[in-house]
Amino acid sequence: MINQAKRQVKIAKKQADKFAALLGNRQNVLITTHISPDGDAVASCLGAYGLLRSLNSNPTCCFSDLPPDRYDFLPDFDKIISTDHRSAESFKTALILDCGKLPRIGKVERLLGQDPIIVNLDHHEDNEWFGRLNLIFPEAASTSEILFEVAKALKIQISEPVATCLYTGHFSDTGGFRYSNTDSRSLAVAAELAACGANAHQIATSIYSNNSPANLKMIGEAIASLELHAGGQVALMTVASPPNGDEAEDIIDYALSVRGVRAVALIRLRDSQIRVSLRGRDLVNVAGIARQFGGGGHPKAAGFTTEDDVTTLRAKIIDALSREVETRYADADSKD
Repeated sequence: MINQAKRQVKIAKKQADKFAALLGNRQNVLITTHISPDGDAVASCLGAYGLLRSLNSNPTCCFSDLPPDRYDFLPDFDKIISTDHRSAESFKTALILDCGKLPRIGKVERLLGQDPIIVNLDHHEDNEWFGRLNLIFPEAASTSEILFEVAKALKIQISEPVATCLYTGHFSDTGGFRYSNTDSRSLAVAAELAACGANAHQIATSIYSNNSPANLKMIGEAIASLELHAGGQVALMTVASPPNGDEAEDIIDYALSVRGVRAVALIRLRDSQIRVSLRGRDLVNVAGIARQFGGGGHPKAAGFTTEDDVTTLRAKIIDALSREVETRYADADSKD
């Protein structure tokens, strides 16, 4: 049985007060996240946008890569801008969400002034604690969950738009409450946000039942590319990424759903850049593999971006995942 005490995200009053002191009553606060933002990254930033406005601040959401259009149902989605709209060193204060390393914010880093005040809020185990204030809780199911707990600690009333954003981020990073980070605590957070006005059905439909014809063709191409290695325990899919970055939310899960598969890589090709998503189940930890390639993430979900030769890269990924599976299950068998 899961020890739920380990899953409590407790924001101390001192931490919450410092969050408000650093980010409240500011005229120009940057909110940003990692390159190639996923659902939790996008939604937590938009939730933070609403919360900082409640703290009498004037925030700006600026991303290195604009978010996928599938999240355009989120309140204030149109407030997200690219780095092209701001000059260098525009911000002295920043809230950086869901990002383990400062360089992972990409081109946005040039917008930070000298010695900026940074609040770093994240749930990645490999976070480098680069902020003036670091709210790092790897036990949280999502960054949105941490932000929700900060708001509660500050006794900020959660509006329906903010609840919608935070629920979306939480829902996304739990894989629609299917991943191993789903437990009574993560479901309780979802229930609280729904009570604040988040429409669970509408959000689920917007994320998982809102594919374009191009999305469906992309899913078909990915499935057609499926390869199995290491005796059927490692799966690999390769697909061309659309120019606008908008793709089906759960392509990689099709490979992970194959009976016997324990580790998966999805290679996305786009111009000279290659994005790789990794997933693991049970004993497999893919975060360390992502770090080997300059990326990062969680034990069960990680990724990286590279410009390596795709043929060479494929071989390296298959080898790394195969060794991870072999090592983890050899160790488990030796303990039986």
